[in-house]
Amino acid sequence: MGQLAAGAGAGSAPILDMPILSANKDEVRELLGEIDELIIERIVDTGASMDEIAEALGGLVDEYGFGEQSYLPSSPRVAEVRTLLDEIVFEDEEDDASVNETSS
Repeated sequence: MGQLAAGAGAGSAPILDMPILSANKDEVRELLGEIDELIIERIVDTGASMDEIAEALGGLVDEYGFGEQSYLPSSPRVAEVRTLLDEIVFEDEEDDASVNETSS
């Protein structure tokens, strides 16, 4: 009689590598609001899921909104989306600074 693999037994389900469902443009737009179409395309091109995009956004909100130290992303896709979202925030800060300089 054959042996069961470690962790397998009566009532246990096999662990499967489930494919990640990449977010589409409409889902990204719904989550992030109306942002530049190029950024949306770049985020979709990462192959990140909605959960991964939400994680990246949550980290950004924590860091910029509450001043909390950033954390290590759970996947390379989360890190890549976080970098793209950082670009948006950085561009917005530059735009705000230039408006303040011209209005002074």
